[in-house]
Amino acid sequence: MTDQTLDNARLWFLRSVGIKRGPYPSGRIRRMLLQEEIGLDVEISADRRNWKPIGEVPEVVPLQLRAASGDASAQKTLEARDQTDALSADRSTRKFPLLAMIVSLLVLGVVVGLSLWSGMPKRMDDPQCDSPAAPGVNWRSCLLVAVDVGSASLRGATLNSAVLRQAKLTATDLREADMRYADLRYADLSYALMERVFLIGANLQGADLTEADLVNADLRFADLRGARMQGAALEGARLDETIWVDGVACGTGSVGKCLR
Repeated sequence: MTDQTLDNARLWFLRSVGIKRGPYPSGRIRRMLLQEEIGLDVEISADRRNWKPIGEVPEVVPLQLRAASGDASAQKTLEARDQTDALSADRSTRKFPLLAMIVSLLVLGVVVGLSLWSGMPKRMDDPQCDSPAAPGVNWRSCLLVAVDVGSASLRGATLNSAVLRQAKLTATDLREADMRYADLRYADLSYALMERVFLIGANLQGADLTEADLVNADLRFADLRGARMQGAALEGARLDETIWVDGVACGTGSVGKCLR
């Protein structure tokens, strides 16, 4: 198993002002820190029992933040990178002119090759952030603040870790969509069809879920603080460790309703 695979597999819980969130993979936490969604005052735990300041877990803190906070090791690493970049740039300016011409020809060949393949569809595994809303679209990790999909369907779409703050998704078909760890703060999901949707760890603070169909949805570890849930259908929905609208976490085994 590679280091990248291990990094993606390791999950962490966050705690701030007594409120627990997660689980999140290490990469997601680094993005949250860089985007200032959380600060270095947040506590972190792998088991929800033993907590420590997030700054004491280097793998979840971006290198530049560790360097800015005075971490000597991180500062040395950044300095080494800068020196390596400088040396590489210096060497590149001293290349033999013939080599530069060869590289230019190779680049031209690549450009021509790409132009011939420009009409081919993207691999399904690659995010397609510029693609219009459609069933099965891949918007993984895309920045789509206040997006309005109109009457389009997003059934079976890949939206995990996407930033969909204030998105207009009224009555949108989101059945079986993957929305794990998505940022849906203040999104309008009223009357949305969300049967069997995956919302593990999603941030739904202040979202409008009025009359939304969440039958058999997976909302474990999601954050619903301040969300409007009037008339929402929750039959079979998994709510283990979900932070409910009043800020209290639902108990283990919560299905269809939040157990305290």
